[in-house]
Amino acid sequence: MTDSFRDPDEQILDTLRRSVNQPGAVPPEVIAAATGAFAWRTIDAELAALVDESWATNETLVGVRSAAPVERTVVFKSTETMLEIDITAGGLIGQIDPARPGTVFLEYPDGTTAHTEVDELGWFTVHPRPAGMLRIRCLPDGASPFVTEWMRLR
Repeated sequence: MTDSFRDPDEQILDTLRRSVNQPGAVPPEVIAAATGAFAWRTIDAELAALVDESWATNETLVGVRSAAPVERTVVFKSTETMLEIDITAGGLIGQIDPARPGTVFLEYPDGTTAHTEVDELGWFTVHPRPAGMLRIRCLPDGASPFVTEWMRLR
């Protein structure tokens, strides 16, 4: 019996059976569309701009006493929130201002993430120190989420 004389419903069922039993490779355009759609999941987070960055040198640290010498401080500002991060040899020490609890996510270019909780005073720490490119996504309780620009930690 030729396909032209078969029941149309049977033809559809055969096509479905073949697609389930013999899945092929996902077409590149489908992967690209899925990746693009996934990127839009956080579009409601505001971009926090870098407003200040300080690099410490050995001369500027003379006479300063601290448990963890700060190598670099970066400050980001969104519409309603400031984020200050001290980058030390051992990790990151950050504070959200105005102070509020929440969650901070470290996002890497390969799509991996790590997170830490922010205490009621707005403080958080990350140990050990991350390396390479990253951005920080903040979800403060009672405030709009925001994400920093990409930055390189040396």
